[in-house]
Formats: sequence, structure tokens, C-alpha cells
Amino acid sequence: MTDDIFKTVFDVSQAGNQNWWFPWYGLGLLLVGWLAASKAQISLQVRRIFLGLLFLSVIALTSVDFYVSSHDYKNATRALETNSASYVEGNVETFNPLPWWAHGKESFSVHGITFRYSNNIETGGFNNTAAHGGPIINGLYVRIWYLPNQFGENKIIKLQIKK
Repeated sequence: MTDDIFKTVFDVSQAGNQNWWFPWYGLGLLLVGWLAASKAQISLQVRRIFLGLLFLSVIALTSVDFYVSSHDYKNATRALETNSASYVEGNVETFNPLPWWAHGKESFSVHGITFRYSNNIETGGFNNTAAHGGPIINGLYVRIWYLPNQFGENKIIKLQIKK
């Protein structure tokens, strides 16, 4: 099939690193800890130790998260650029949508390869569930470039649907 009958609905190289916002949670945690320590009935020395440990912990966790998400994004874009990503094309089968109020993962398969994703999970790949306007439905003809992860799940790094 020619490329002009497909619409790209997700491409990690065009979407950018979607997880850049996550380290801001560390700043929020630091602020909450500072407010809690300033209101607590503790000595100045204990307060300084608590805030120092909190600051170091937040910096460490934020740095690790930033490194992991950046590394994940670079691996995904490199896989697309070098054509080393896995690929499958066909009709969506066994689509299991996630209700808008539920937490968990939406899933479907194409030629026996299963994909699971959720808006509630930090990922550099496709995660737009049907309840939040995602395009996946049973029988839809798709092209998917994906990377398996260490948990045996397949992260969609490029998704095209037949127009």
C-alpha cells in the first residue's frame, strides 16, 4: 500500500520528548517538604538536616528520571532513523478499550503482537486511549513501528492509520 493512503497519528521523532514535564514534580515535592518543615515544631538543626536530605533526594530522583526519559526518547528516535524498530501492519484485533474513569491499560493486537498503553503512564511512546480521543478501534488497518521493553511490552513509537 502506498504511503498516501495512511495518516500518521503518532511519531515519536515529531512529538518530541513528552516526559520533560515530569521532573517538575520534584520541585513541587521540595516545596511541600519546605512548607512542612517550616511549620513543624522541630529544632533548627533537625529542620536543616531534613531539608538537606529532602533536597538531595529530589535532585537525585529528578536527575535519574530526566536521564531515563531522555535516553528512552533518543533510543526511540534512533530506532526510527536507522530502521531498527520492529514493524507490523494489519487490522486491529482484540481491542480492549479503557473506560475514561478507569486506571489501567488499553490494549489491542495486530497479527498476534499485543500493545498496551495508558494516558496515566509516563512513556515516550503512543498512549492516547480511545476514551481520550485516541484513534484505535477494532478492525482499523494500521502500520506500527515499535520497540519491546524490558517488561515484555511493546512501545509504539510510530503509528499510522489507513485513511
